[in-house]
Amino acid sequence: MARQAAQYLLQKYTNLPQRSRSKYCGQKDHSSCAQSVGKCMDRIATEPDFRYKLNLIEKKFDDIIKNKRILN
Repeated sequence: MARQAAQYLLQKYTNLPQRSRSKYCGQKDHSSCAQSVGKCMDRIATEPDFRYKLNLIEKKFDDIIKNKRILN
């Protein structure tokens, strides 16, 4: 569950290729990365509590990114 969310967030907030994202999350290959992102997207669509928690994380990321841009 956490690995799926991490893969989803890495895809959304970085330009890393699947192979690199898989390596960071301890997965064997890039196909595992694609599968994790797909499962996460399914959970977002079907589980309101999961979607809510992931949205909270995304808002924090967005705030960090926004504040960093203001400082630069």
